[in-house]
Amino acid sequence: WGSSETRFDPTMAAESDAYLLMEDIVKPQPALNDGSNENVQSFRDYGARWFMLALFCLATIANAVAWITFSPISKNCALVYDVDETYINLLSLIYMIAYVPIVFPANYVTDTLGLRMSLLLGSILTAIGAWVRYAGQPGESYSYGVVFLGQALAGIGQPFLLAAPPKVASNWFKPQQRTIATTIASVANPLGVALGFVLPTIFVPDSSNLSSDIGSLLLAEAILCVVAAVLVVFAFKDKPPTPPCETAMQQRDEFWPAMKHLFSDRQFLFLFLEFSMGLGSFNTLATLISTLIAPFGFGDSDSSLLGALVIVAGLVGSGVAGFVVDKTHRYRHTLMICFIGSSLAALAFAFLLHTQQIALVAISAALLGLFMTPVMPLSLELACEVTYPVGEATSAGFLLTGGQIVGVVEILVMDKLTQAGYVDVANGITVGGILLGLVFMHFFHGKLKRLQTDHVKDLDKCDE
Repeated sequence: WGSSETRFDPTMAAESDAYLLMEDIVKPQPALNDGSNENVQSFRDYGARWFMLALFCLATIANAVAWITFSPISKNCALVYDVDETYINLLSLIYMIAYVPIVFPANYVTDTLGLRMSLLLGSILTAIGAWVRYAGQPGESYSYGVVFLGQALAGIGQPFLLAAPPKVASNWFKPQQRTIATTIASVANPLGVALGFVLPTIFVPDSSNLSSDIGSLLLAEAILCVVAAVLVVFAFKDKPPTPPCETAMQQRDEFWPAMKHLFSDRQFLFLFLEFSMGLGSFNTLATLISTLIAPFGFGDSDSSLLGALVIVAGLVGSGVAGFVVDKTHRYRHTLMICFIGSSLAALAFAFLLHTQQIALVAISAALLGLFMTPVMPLSLELACEVTYPVGEATSAGFLLTGGQIVGVVEILVMDKLTQAGYVDVANGITVGGILLGLVFMHFFHGKLKRLQTDHVKDLDKCDE
């Protein structure tokens, strides 16, 4: 892989018997080291990195499934829990509300106490919250309050997971695979959302036995969350014995100096505003999709279909974008293309709802997912590049905070507009938010500092 000889200190690998077992199963391969100095530290790729990435994705998927549970079946849930539909939307909104005060302690835990501790807290809180939700059996007077408490606990667990993808990539992957690793870890969240859209159509068909069906849905999701938490507890490791690259072993800025660095970095602030508008619009669409399409004659099964299409197409788009950026390092140009495509798709979605043709609406929704979903992983990885040596979770967490705040505001405003009959205006807010993200990305011209530190070749050809 590289020009220098790969050297390995067995005393480092002996720090964990689990690693010795992993190496017996999957032999580690030497990682790329492009430095010209023959005396530099040697680095390694471990086959176990993909297993760690899979565990992280499972924990994130479980948390995302819990987040979006009630959105595709909001009308049925409102009937079962005997509350207004606004209170059902609040079950998704609580995730975003909880994120803002929890994200900074979560970032501190991830960058200071380690990735494993962050995943433990996130997955265990999600599992506890899922079982609390199940305890609030539909039909009881206390049901909604118990379900809300469970959602809040799972929502508190989300910040420990959502900002961690760049940290997983940094700890386990070489520079040439970091973007695709961050992409895979990041799309686990929308993949969980897609699963969260599909499961209600399986467990809660339009029937007269809604209370029992919703209870079965919550039980299935609780089991999923527990399985994810148990696997994280017993199998997830913070980092490999030998780092994959130079920046993986270097000390990051302490938390408060890092925050000062972020607030004073003009290029990061442009990126922050771009990402906030993109993620806020995506979260709003995922939360309110049933409410937004209902006035045009579409039902809960249609909202589940559209939500799943957005995510599946987004997985394809993220995979392509991640591969391209790993090869070219052209973050800015790729993100500009994503925002242009997303703006056109969101505009088409708003207009095609009036046709009441599910096929046309589905195509526009798929295109929206194709272009919008890659914005999250690419922006998170780009933030780590331009703010290095700020910790990955700190820079990513700050971006995600902006997205959650914008999402909360958009959901509250658009929910009121749709209830008042102004659905087109509500959809226009989503389009406007994505267009603003495009404007902020246009003004961004940051430097890829982390890749420069790792001595990755051909950075002079990138566009940052």
